[in-house]
Amino acid sequence: MTLEITGNNKGSYCVRKSSLRLPEKGPSPPTTGIRTRFPLSPVARKKEVKTFGNVNFFGNSSGSSCLFWQQKSYMRPKVDKTVNKRGNKMVFVCDLGFSSLKWIFGDQKGRIISAHRRTHDGRILVGDEALMTAGSSYLKTVEDLVHFYPTFVEVAANAGHVPGKAPLIVGLPYSAWAADKDSPAGAVSTLTKVLNGSGWPDVRVLPQGLGGIRLFMEQNPGTKGNVLAVDIGFNTVIFTLFAAGTRSIIYGDTFYKRGVHQMATQLLLPNIRDLAPSRTFTPVEVSYLIERGYIQYGFERHDISQEIEKAAKTYIEDVLRDINGELQAHLGLKAVFETVLVFGGGATLIRDTISSNRVNIRILPEPEFANAAGFALVDG
Repeated sequence: MTLEITGNNKGSYCVRKSSLRLPEKGPSPPTTGIRTRFPLSPVARKKEVKTFGNVNFFGNSSGSSCLFWQQKSYMRPKVDKTVNKRGNKMVFVCDLGFSSLKWIFGDQKGRIISAHRRTHDGRILVGDEALMTAGSSYLKTVEDLVHFYPTFVEVAANAGHVPGKAPLIVGLPYSAWAADKDSPAGAVSTLTKVLNGSGWPDVRVLPQGLGGIRLFMEQNPGTKGNVLAVDIGFNTVIFTLFAAGTRSIIYGDTFYKRGVHQMATQLLLPNIRDLAPSRTFTPVEVSYLIERGYIQYGFERHDISQEIEKAAKTYIEDVLRDINGELQAHLGLKAVFETVLVFGGGATLIRDTISSNRVNIRILPEPEFANAAGFALVDG
């Protein structure tokens, strides 16, 4: 018997021996179009090795053979999964909020509901898996974010097949980040240490809200003047006034318990309670309710999209009024801006309800992932 290997112009090779178990495509012999013949004796005994030139044939229990390129110059190069197509180091971004974690690694991204549940054996389940049975809870405070961040990061890393040596960028609400960023016992330092101890040696903690601005500036490099970024989450509204010329933060803060959940409980649920008279909704269920746009009670399904739109219009007017009041109180006449960026999970609700004749209002594409996508661009 003979083994024939033929190179081609595409850098692969062809093995003309149908009885062999063929390998995946690999590099060809060094000369394009070369044809090499090797005499091949049947290899019947397990682990027996026959060597012909640069090729090893390994026997197995079934009496067949497999092909392996022994010479290093012929072997397929290893792919570094921490480097993107441009050759730049890829970062793993995890943006954990009170409704969900948004993660990005290269071209991959995903979302994990911010629900958690402890099992009888002490394991912590998160996301949809935590919602499969009763007893799940949700994230309520910054302390909860810090405590559960490693668990959510691990689940996201497994979903994205992220190597442990990849740099990790995470976010915290702006007010918590600003208050504690220089404190050795603050939330930023504590979160960094917790993630270091969980197997992530290269960790950077950034203020939520900054990512959306970074993404906008990358896409619109000629922007002048000040930009007001409004990140509407499930439990928080984070606003940041940013100077585009100097690329610096002028002022920022976080409204807790002012997110989409407030809109739902105060403006939406009272108007649809008669559609499900005996139901009460957990915060996670409220989030699902708004995303779906309908409520189901028994065998009846009711469209509530108009009620959501009406509640969203009133809600965003109140939020923007309060943000303007905060800026005026802290900055006075310096509280000026030419562009308003709106992103976060709540941005999709107000897409058709927010407008202004005085400033340019922009809702970023895929607003829920805007902050994480901006974090992935941060390099300094």
